[in-house]
Amino acid sequence: MSKPSGTGNMRIGLLTILTVVIVIVLAVLSVLEVTTAGAMRALTARQATMTTEAYRAETCGQQLVARVDAQLAQSKASGADRAAALDALSGKLSGISSVVSTSDVTAIARVDGSKVEATITTTGGRTLTVTINVTDDLACDVSAWRLAAVSADEKDATTLWGGPGTN
Repeated sequence: MSKPSGTGNMRIGLLTILTVVIVIVLAVLSVLEVTTAGAMRALTARQATMTTEAYRAETCGQQLVARVDAQLAQSKASGADRAAALDALSGKLSGISSVVSTSDVTAIARVDGSKVEATITTTGGRTLTVTINVTDDLACDVSAWRLAAVSADEKDATTLWGGPGTN
């Protein structure tokens, strides 16, 4: 028995090209996956740092408000009016600020009229601004609590175009 001619030839050229294309596509996709994973890891680390700094600033702000409230309660117990309590608080604010500050967080507070204004800054650039109104019955009323961030990218921004605004 003889074989018919042309049926035993296997065309491996097309199969080889298809296999090479598939291998190249898979290699490119794996490189993209590794690059994306590295970028996501860096983004996650940055987010964790920013969250930690936010918590540190918030904790410092809460401690500051608690100490101001304790000082006002002490003035209230001694029978002082609001002006006398604010004067006593003004003298103790630098001490309160230094107690609540840490190596990573710096607090600065001052009395402005019947308000206590505080700025809490972290080493990474997060800033918490707190405004405490002192009521007539010497209670704390937090009227502003704002957390802002200045990232290092904004400080060192690259100018992409410095030419004229018209064509």
